[in-house]
Amino acid sequence: MGRMLARPGLTPYAVRRLRYTDTAFGILDALLRSGAPVPEYWIVEADPEDPEAYADAGPDAGGGNHTLDSVTCTYDALSEALRETGGVAACAAALRVAREEWECLDSALCEGAPLPEPWARPSAWTRPSRVMDRPMP
Repeated sequence: MGRMLARPGLTPYAVRRLRYTDTAFGILDALLRSGAPVPEYWIVEADPEDPEAYADAGPDAGGGNHTLDSVTCTYDALSEALRETGGVAACAAALRVAREEWECLDSALCEGAPLPEPWARPSAWTRPSRVMDRPMP
């Protein structure tokens, strides 16, 4: 997503680029809504409903000033920008907005903010381990 939005291409192709980016986001959205693993660099271990969840996590965790509501609003603004219809100028403007919203959402999740509501996990959820269970010898 970040690469697609960082290099939107020439303005005459804004409509096509917006459709491609919307499709890519739609796939990511569907996967995360269905419970697929989140990217490794997103810190989403704690329960967003628990205000104490980030208390001992240190200065680099806890989502900064990001709340569940603020992250969900950013998600909604990104989704809305990607659904823009119209001509080249409207789509080019929508790509700029989508890039800004994606950067905000991605950086918030990298800082430990909770997942937006559509992607939220049950409160008992933890990141799956990368170590596979090995059979007993």
